[in-house]
Amino acid sequence: MEMDSIQIRFAVSLVTSFLIAARAFKRKSVDLSGVLTGIPVMVIHMLAGYRFAALLLVFFFTASKLTRVGEERKRNIDAEFKEGGQRNWYSKEYEVLVVIFQLHFDQTVRKGTNGGVTIDGLLAAAAAGCVIGLAFVLVGLLTTECAGDVAWRQFLIIPIASAAGFCGSMMDSLLGATLQFSGYCTLRKKVVGKQGPTVIKISGMNILDNNGVNAVSVLSTTLVTSITCLYVF
Repeated sequence: MEMDSIQIRFAVSLVTSFLIAARAFKRKSVDLSGVLTGIPVMVIHMLAGYRFAALLLVFFFTASKLTRVGEERKRNIDAEFKEGGQRNWYSKEYEVLVVIFQLHFDQTVRKGTNGGVTIDGLLAAAAAGCVIGLAFVLVGLLTTECAGDVAWRQFLIIPIASAAGFCGSMMDSLLGATLQFSGYCTLRKKVVGKQGPTVIKISGMNILDNNGVNAVSVLSTTLVTSITCLYVF
């Protein structure tokens, strides 16, 4: 009986993954490498439990939707802009809004500069974490049975997830401002991430690219959040 349940879940996850991947590829939310990697990732999450699959879907759909906000502005200022916020297998897009000016520690910098932060952006990161935490709790309450005190304790995930979103955004900005090169190309009139004869340096050392910054910030935030949960729960 348990084997039949796993087989049904595998079939459902496979069909669901293909449908979502096809839709995302058509809308240019991901490229082919993102599709080929996203399908097995979704299948694994759903086999692990519907709660984990729900979290992945909530993140994917909200991130894909919000990435399109300010798309025209991003096209004009970002040399690496991709239509639809297209992502590949190793990238993540949680930048939500591009505004006219950003705060780079204590100075105003060109829009699109790596490490630039805004109040709206930080609040959006915390809100995104809150949504993920809320989804975790609600799906868990609907799909699992547990004692009342244990159920109420799960609500602590929401502020923890909100803090993780905020701190992860700050970590990403810190790394972007210090270890990722940002320059202004006088020829293309855009902020770029590579040095060149027509590029004026804005900030950062040329140690990590955008994917490296994302990877380090995600891993460090995951580690800190995991340790926090071990102490709390």
